[in-house]
Amino acid sequence: MRQVVYFIFCLLLMSVPASYEGNIGARDFAPVLMGVAGFQSVFFSIICCLLAKYLGKTVKYGIAFILLLLFIVETYTYIQFGSRLNSMIISLLLQTNIQEIKEFFSLYIFSPFTLLFIILVIAGCWLFYKLDLYCEKRYSFRTGKIIDTIILIISICGAYGSIQIVEEGMVPPGKNTIYKLADSWIFYHEKRYDIAEIERQIDLIKAEKVDSGAPIIVLVIGESFNKYHSSLYGYDLKTNPLLEKRLENKELAVFKDVVSPSNGTNYMMEYVFSLKSCDRQDDAKRNILFPAVFRKAGYRVGYFDNQYTQTSGGNYDFTCCYFLNTHKISNACFDYRNDTLMNYDGPFIDYYKSKFYRQPRSMNIIHLYGQHLDPRFRFPEDFASFSAKNIKRNDLDESKRQQVADYDNAVLYNDKVMDDIIRCFEQQDAVLIYFSDHGEQIYDDQRLVYGRKFGEEEPLEAIKCEYEIPFMIWCSKAFQEQHAMLYKRIMASVDKPFCSDDIPYLLFDLGGIRSALADSTRSVIHPAFYPRQRKVMDNKVYDKRKADAVKLLIE
Repeated sequence: MRQVVYFIFCLLLMSVPASYEGNIGARDFAPVLMGVAGFQSVFFSIICCLLAKYLGKTVKYGIAFILLLLFIVETYTYIQFGSRLNSMIISLLLQTNIQEIKEFFSLYIFSPFTLLFIILVIAGCWLFYKLDLYCEKRYSFRTGKIIDTIILIISICGAYGSIQIVEEGMVPPGKNTIYKLADSWIFYHEKRYDIAEIERQIDLIKAEKVDSGAPIIVLVIGESFNKYHSSLYGYDLKTNPLLEKRLENKELAVFKDVVSPSNGTNYMMEYVFSLKSCDRQDDAKRNILFPAVFRKAGYRVGYFDNQYTQTSGGNYDFTCCYFLNTHKISNACFDYRNDTLMNYDGPFIDYYKSKFYRQPRSMNIIHLYGQHLDPRFRFPEDFASFSAKNIKRNDLDESKRQQVADYDNAVLYNDKVMDDIIRCFEQQDAVLIYFSDHGEQIYDDQRLVYGRKFGEEEPLEAIKCEYEIPFMIWCSKAFQEQHAMLYKRIMASVDKPFCSDDIPYLLFDLGGIRSALADSTRSVIHPAFYPRQRKVMDNKVYDKRKADAVKLLIE
């Protein structure tokens, strides 16, 4: 009887998370759980029982603890973030630093919901332990070898049956926890292959610069910027006063229809740094990195990242920007990289601005901390201009209105940081591109969601807030005078639909890069540009008409 209790315990811990898949509806919950993931888990559960039987209580409770820990993490990530424990979640966990862990605990772990969840888990563990002890006292018989053999045969047949059910398309192919971990292992194997391909293709890059391009290019990548909280895009609070002034002075081109292919930084950075595009599945250029192309063309390239440094993971870090970590790739892409992080972007820029390249044929790539949640920690106290009373939302209580105000303060601080960066290049012949890696949900629709969800099925409101991004190009006075036609092309392109995965082609156009890798049809400012299908959320086509039909509560 004890073996039966332990078997059921292991079976449920491994198979229940399969029902968390985003494409599995309520109708398919039971079939997936019992018809597919359950069968998948039978064999693993039998192995756990046999190990526990012959190797003792230490192994038994050790296996139970590991499965329970995986179950807790998968359940929590699903409830809190709409996703199972997949490769993306694991990447986010691995790239998290100490500061983000502290903020995560303050924002999520100590919430009433999380504390209730922890209490229920502890109660469940206690109940299992008591039931196990009860069975040990009452049922002292041992399961015979014949019964063990029969159960093993049944488990193998069950696993085979689950494969047949999936192949015949009877129910969605839900994967238990063990299979999900195997998927993650495959993910890291593929990343190692990508690294090898990038290193191989670096030696094959051929490029040169012509005189017509911008001599100084600055690429600034923001973080978690919901464009609907920017006064540049019509928000009622003045969150971007400094950039608005530059817009009035016709220094700034603010693009209206730009989306990101992903709502996760790690996947988005792959698209932006490489030449792969979301509308091309088998892309021969997917492992070519644009900074390496610029260096081959004679540019000096500096990389300043306030979230990650090269030393954080080295050759074995397959998290955000993993493809920039090996020494060969980093040396091929950059002349300089920062090795220090700051709590705020302002001091980070002040500290490194003396390292910015300002001579002709130079590029500076800057990745900010931006409005990364929790936004309370993204701005100093003297930038707390907005409070709950400034948020005119009757549908939110005071604590939620304060959260919105904190986010708006982070946007306001980001405005100051961007203006400081621009000031570093005002006297040069320079052009600067700014965009956010993705957006964020800040209680903007009827569902009142805060943060991001990583499930496969996202409502239109989430797409609008998480995938539409702010995008702008600033041109110095010298650039406007020296490159009048290029400046005119930029200002005339603000209404064109664009996806941030094609930013490398825009950079090649701005820099006057002559290479077989350049493609003017993908540069949003080029006369030959034509819009393509923009795909987000695992190759789902972004439909602007449907997105525009969604009315946010803040609009």
